[in-house]
Amino acid sequence: MRVLITLALLSMPVLGFAYQPFTSVQSVCETCPNPKSDVLTLNDGNKIRGSIIGENTAFYVMLKHLEVRAIQKTEVQTVEYAGGTKPGFLASQDQILLKTGHVLNGEITEDKEKPALFQVRSSHGNVSFVVFKSEVSKVYKKGLESSF
Repeated sequence: MRVLITLALLSMPVLGFAYQPFTSVQSVCETCPNPKSDVLTLNDGNKIRGSIIGENTAFYVMLKHLEVRAIQKTEVQTVEYAGGTKPGFLASQDQILLKTGHVLNGEITEDKEKPALFQVRSSHGNVSFVVFKSEVSKVYKKGLESSF
């Protein structure tokens, strides 16, 4: 029993959450070519296609069909960028990782203590999110983990 528990703990993701697959979407045009996309190859060989819109010391932020996911760097074997090279803007974004594993990517525009909250302007749309600090697991500013 101890061995199983130890193995289970060793296989847990570093940040306390696992990659949640994107919603499966079928193309309405089976003969149309797929658009260029960034590709993350996971350690298990699975490939995730989408647009990498942010990066920090712990994870990549990927966008696909307006869904956003955090994919831990420890789970990634290789990264292929659609344009051939890594875009320079990736580490300039801020990220807020929620306790649920969801991630907000963009610019932190407010950091308040009373009430304790963050406001984030999204990097992929004209949208702002407000999140209470009690729901936040980690904060990254310009690619680096930040205390809150």
